[in-house]
Amino acid sequence: MGLEKSGGGKIPGLIISGLLVCFWRNDGIYMVAPPLFCLIFVEKGRFWKRFLLSLAIVVSVYVGFIKVALPSMNIAPTERIETLSLPVQQTARYLKAYPNDVTNHEKHILATTFKNPEKLREIYVPNNADPVKFSLRKKFNLRKYAKVWLDMGLRHPGVYLSATFAGTNGYYVPWILAPDFTWCGAMADYAKPTFLHMHYVTSAKVRNRFIQIIGSAGTVPFINIFFSTSIAIWLCLLMALLMWTKYGFRFIVPIIPIFMNLLICIASPVNGLVRYSGCTVFATFMLIIYYLYILKFGKKKGEPND
Repeated sequence: MGLEKSGGGKIPGLIISGLLVCFWRNDGIYMVAPPLFCLIFVEKGRFWKRFLLSLAIVVSVYVGFIKVALPSMNIAPTERIETLSLPVQQTARYLKAYPNDVTNHEKHILATTFKNPEKLREIYVPNNADPVKFSLRKKFNLRKYAKVWLDMGLRHPGVYLSATFAGTNGYYVPWILAPDFTWCGAMADYAKPTFLHMHYVTSAKVRNRFIQIIGSAGTVPFINIFFSTSIAIWLCLLMALLMWTKYGFRFIVPIIPIFMNLLICIASPVNGLVRYSGCTVFATFMLIIYYLYILKFGKKKGEPND
């Protein structure tokens, strides 16, 4: 099974679907760009122009939307502290475990980075980086903090590993119980455009009841398996390994976004929140169908394409 029919209407469809993913979430571009890049090299680069053009269009439109369209509508961009959830958790856990193993220079840099670094070990919550993350100052020297973060990590790498596992295990440790399935229950005011007058269609009672029903689904035996991020991740990993071994790299390209989403989840502030990994959970069902299709019609390594 080759990519001879990748032209025509399939490339526009690929571009449109990629942009829809990008517009669905701010981090969607990190799930779309890598597989598009990998497609450039499949079939020994036979279709590289088509896929390179697709990648260029998706990235250009996304950058234009983020850098031009949103600022023109007074929509606040994502704050850079959102990308520091994991490092600040590691820093807080380090201060909790080794409060006396911090140099005067490091204390000075931490004081210019956090509002109250002495309190970090007290407000540290293993499963939620928000308390530590929101203690960051509005302005600080990221390069200097990164240097201190690296130096401290090299002295006690085990602490950083512990902080990482404590804050991310819900996404890859195969618990049967599903992670928190609660999505956004209310519209966020901080990022709402001033020119939009947004109102709820339903009452708070109806919304809260719906959230309770959705949240309880993750506790129902057998049903909760279909909501488990960790099980979805391991299913995708198993399918990818089998397809790569028997059919070649090109067949695992559609699964690459799943692993990119896992990396995004690891960098996210809350452990095991399906709001971050929902695309992985739902996409896995389609990927299982794709996997069964490849098993039936895919050409194994060494077999000629039709």
